Amino acid sequence: MTMVLNDEQTMLVDAVRHFLEGELADGAVLVPLDAERARQLWRQCAEMGWLQTCAPEASGGLGLSLVDAALMVEEMGRRLLPLPIADAMAMLGYLITAEGPDTPLKQLARWLDGEAYMALASDADGDDGSGTAQDDGIDRRSPNLGLVTHAISDATALRLSWQETHLTLSAHAVDHLGYGIDPLIATGRLVTHSPPQWQVTRTCPEPTWTRFCMARRCLRLAELLGVGAQALDLASVYACEREQFGKPIGANQAIKHRLADNWMALDNARLLLHEACELTDQHGEAAQASVLMAELLITEAALATAGQAIQTFGAMGITWECPAHLYLKRARHLCAILRRDGDATFILDRLWALI
Repeated sequence: MTMVLNDEQTMLVDAVRHFLEGELADGAVLVPLDAERARQLWRQCAEMGWLQTCAPEASGGLGLSLVDAALMVEEMGRRLLPLPIADAMAMLGYLITAEGPDTPLKQLARWLDGEAYMALASDADGDDGSGTAQDDGIDRRSPNLGLVTHAISDATALRLSWQETHLTLSAHAVDHLGYGIDPLIATGRLVTHSPPQWQVTRTCPEPTWTRFCMARRCLRLAELLGVGAQALDLASVYACEREQFGKPIGANQAIKHRLADNWMALDNARLLLHEACELTDQHGEAAQASVLMAELLITEAALATAGQAIQTFGAMGITWECPAHLYLKRARHLCAILRRDGDATFILDRLWALI
C-alpha cells in the first residue's frame, strides 16, 4: 500500500480544498450554518459531482474508487463541513442502482441531485439508520431511537432500514432541533406520532447492504481522519509561532515528540483506511477485518490528536475564540456515530473472531 497520490487524486483533493476555502471565510466552518446556507452548499456540492464520485459511469457518475472518495471526504473533514456528503456518496456508489426509481424514490433523487436537503435518522439497532446491529459485525445497539443528525429547519430526515434482503427507505418530519456536543451539527428527533411522508421497500441482497455499510463506514472514518489531521496542523503551526523564553514552544520535547507521535498515528491509520477502501471495492474477504482495524486506529488517533491540540494551545485552546475545541468536538461526535455504545473491546473481540 502506498500513500503517493497520482495526478488525478491530487487534482480531486485540490479541487475540494480550493472550493471550500473560497466558500468559507476562514477555510473551515467555524459557526453553524443557517438552513439557506446549508441548502446552498449542498446544491453546490451536488452540482460539482461530489455525490456521484463512486457511482458507475453508466449511471452518470464519475466511476471513481472508494479511495478517491475517502481522499475527498478527508479534506471535507479538515474543513469541518457539516453536511452528510459521505452518506450520499456511499448510497449512490453502493446502494442505489440505475434501475427505474419508484415514485417515492424520486424524492430521494432530488436529495442526491442537490435539489433538496435531507437530514439523517438513526434506527434502534443500526448505525445511522442501518436497521441492523450487524453493520460490520459489531453489536452497537443504541437507545437513540429516532435521533436525527445534520438537521436544518423544515427539512425531512431520511431513514434506512434493512432486514432479510429488504431495504426500506422513508422520510420523516423532524422536531426538537438543537445542538449536541458538536456546535456545528444540529440534531433533532423524528416525529413519531405521524406516518412517514413517503416510504418505499425494495429488494436489497445482504452482500449489497453489507458492502454499502462498509463503504459508508470507510467514508465516515475518512472524515474523522481529516478532523484529526487538521487539528494536528493547527497545533503544529501554533507550536512554531508561540514563543516562551525566547524560543518556539515546539522546540520543547514535551510538545514536539507528542505532535510527532500524533502524525505517525494518523499516517498509519490513513494507510490502513485506504487498504480497507481497496478491499471493499474488490469485495475482498479481508475487507471486514481491515475496516475494523482502520476504525480502531483512526478513532484512537483522531481523539488523541485533537486532545493534544487543545494541550498545545494551552488555556487558549478551550476558549470560544480558538477553533481547536471545534475539532475535538467534531471528533467526539463522529466517534459517537461510529461506535455508539461500543468501544475498542468490541472491535478487538470481532477482530479476534475474524482473524
